[in-house]
Parts: sequence; structure tokens; C-alpha cells
Amino acid sequence: MNIFSMTLNKNIRIHATTQSETVALMFIIFVWHILVLWLGV
Repeated sequence: MNIFSMTLNKNIRIHATTQSETVALMFIIFVWHILVLWLGV
């Protein structure tokens, strides 16, 4: 999970051009993690 998170962080730094985009991506990933844990996928 740590390696996965680190990869996501690298991708965010590369692709996000503005702070608002970074925040949006972090929020989407955060919600997605909750859904994955809740659904047990």
C-alpha cells in the first residue's frame, strides 16, 4: 500500500499543474481508498 501511495504521489507531482488540480486528485484518491476498503475489493 505504501509503494502504491508513493507511485500515486509521483504521478500527481508529474501531472498536476495547479494546486487546485492536486487537491482535487488527492480528494478523489482519498474517497476511492475509502470505497475500496469499505467494499473490501
